[in-house]
Order: sequence, then C-alpha cells, then structure tokens
Amino acid sequence: DGHIAPEDDDAFCVQTKPHGHGDVHAMLLTTGLARKWADEGRSHIVFFQDTNSLCFAVSVAAMGVSILEGYAFNSIAVPRMAKEAVGAITRLVREDGSALTINVEYNQLEPMLKASGFPDGDVNDDTGFSPFPGNINQLVVDVARYAEVLEASNGLVPEFVNPKYKDAAKTTFKKPTRLECMMQDFPRNLGTDDLVGFTQFPDWTYSPVKNAMADAKPKMDEGAQGRSAAEGEMEMYESAARQIRALGCAVAKPVPLSLASEVGELKLALGPQIVLAPNFAVSAADLRARFPEPSSVTISARSTLVIEGDVVIKSLNLDGALTVKAADGARVTIDGLAVSNAGQTFKPIPAEEVESVPESIRIRGFVVDRAEMREAVFADAGEHVLSE
Repeated sequence: DGHIAPEDDDAFCVQTKPHGHGDVHAMLLTTGLARKWADEGRSHIVFFQDTNSLCFAVSVAAMGVSILEGYAFNSIAVPRMAKEAVGAITRLVREDGSALTINVEYNQLEPMLKASGFPDGDVNDDTGFSPFPGNINQLVVDVARYAEVLEASNGLVPEFVNPKYKDAAKTTFKKPTRLECMMQDFPRNLGTDDLVGFTQFPDWTYSPVKNAMADAKPKMDEGAQGRSAAEGEMEMYESAARQIRALGCAVAKPVPLSLASEVGELKLALGPQIVLAPNFAVSAADLRARFPEPSSVTISARSTLVIEGDVVIKSLNLDGALTVKAADGARVTIDGLAVSNAGQTFKPIPAEEVESVPESIRIRGFVVDRAEMREAVFADAGEHVLSE
C-alpha cells in the first residue's frame, strides 16, 4: 500500500523529499540550455560531482575518449572494491540480445548478479577489484544527441523506489520512501544505435568530501577512506604532485602525519602542497609544455608550491614555500631558481580555540601555520624571468 506521509509531530503537514538529481535533465530542457548549446555548435556537456575537488583533472581526457569513440553518453569511473557502496557500471544483456551499458546501484548489484548465474555475486577478480567499475557521477554527453533525446522524453528519466528499512525482516521503513530518479539513468532513454561507454581512471582521481570528521574517523581508523575534508585537501595536493611526478619531476612522496583533533588522533598522509590553477594547465599536454625540462625540477616533502597564470618552470629546486602569479598578458619563466625557507606546517586546532575558528577551517581538523612564503607576483604584461 502507498500512503501520504504526514510529519510525526503535525498530522496536517506532509513530508516532502527531493525527487532526485535526475531532474537536472528536465531543467536543461525547460531552461532551453541544452538546445541553445547544441545550436551554438558546442560538442559536449560535462556533469561533475561538486564534492569531488579532483573532478576537472580528468574531464578533458574523458571528453577526448568520447570524441574518439563517438560516445553519446560516457560515464567516468574508478576501480571499485567488490561490495563497495558505490554504483557499478555494468553491461546488461536482455533475452533478445540487445544490451544496455548503465549504472546499477550497489544495493541492487548483488541480488541481480546472483539471479543471473553468478552465485558468488560481486567478487574481486585478479586485479584486486570488482570487474564492475565504480560510477562517480561524472558524465560526458554529446550535446546534439542529448538535446534531441531530451525533447523526445520531455527531460524525464525512469523513476525507481529505493526503500531504507529499519529491520532485517524489511517491515518498517527508516524514513518514508519515495519515487526518485538519477541523472546516470539517462542511457535508458537512448536508442539502440547510440554508443554508451565508460572511461576508467585511477582511484586517486576521485576524492569526495562528504563526511563530517566524527563520521569519517572510524573509517580512517580501519584503514578505509573516511571521505573527510582533511583527506580531500591532502589528496588534492597529491593529485597535482602525481601529475608532475609522472612528467619526470623529482617530487617527494607523502609522509604519515598524525594530528590530535577534537574527535581524536587523525592519521593522514601529507606530501608537498602543490596547487596548480586552471589558468596554468587543464590537460596533460598543457602540463608537459609547462615543464620543458622536468628532470631539473625538485620539490621536497615539506614544500608548498602555488602557481597561477602563464608560467613555465624550466629549473626549480624548492624546499619551502613559493607562490608565483602571472597576471593576464604576463609570461613568466622560472629558470635556475632555488628556494629554501621555513615554509608552512599543519597543526591541530587547540581545544580552547575550536569555537573561535571559522567552520570552513574547523571541518578539516587543522590550521596552517604559515611561517615563511616567498611570493613572486608579475602584474605587468610581457616576458619575465624568475631566477637567482
């Protein structure tokens, strides 16, 4: 039976819940944006998850795959452990032989596999991961085809019900359930001639920040990802470090860091804090051009490097903190520069100061002590060289 659910403390107030993020498709239809972008000749739309600060590190590469393969719909994925609470990319084959590549929610994957001839359900293969990659809700769609399908479907995607139960017998709901829809179900509206695929990247390209420290710490204590603000920040720095390390730069690896916080000891990993602004590089090709002699770049584990604008790093030895900013029209070449200073350190927030610290800082569990930072700001247009 289905009934309207009133609020517990007010029989005349109806409980309401969101219909789901699948409604983003209806919004792109009703606002006219999808058709406008198609008419302007734009090629792709990228949907990204705003809790994952690393989302743009892979967007350009995924778009390239969509273009090369002719995908109407492309899901960005990462390796996924069997039975992990992450939606899985699967290829579902119907009895008539037709197939559909689509996300299957983790709570539906196991029973579906067992009912389809896989008695062990979702298990890791020889790679140590599930054969079903993890969907991270970063999507790349072909604009022209997307606009056509939106207009044919009125922007709607199929609905489903995902009840949450209190008991194993499944007789009592935790909360009243609802019809909802998900944006990653859009392939169900596509035709049999539309190509649907996925692009898998390493798991370090995905670091969502979605748990308060108190909820994240038990997971971290077990060696799992807590998905906290502290981890998200550390992994953002390490993502940039990995990218330039892959070019051949000598960038130190992260080292263990323990911080005493109001929820207990936090065991983190901190390497050089590297921040590369979007106007510095947005693709692998951009990054290679920014480091023409990568073997001449050395960055120690305790270093901080912040780069903004049109900057080329030919030769740098950094053991401390350095910020380089190039304004529009300025081009800076770092050549033969060595920086050694006190830099910055990460410290726990003293208990007596917790309430006075802004929430945006408090949620990550630590503060930054900026002892010394060399800053080079180039406001004038033209060529500049930063060296000894």
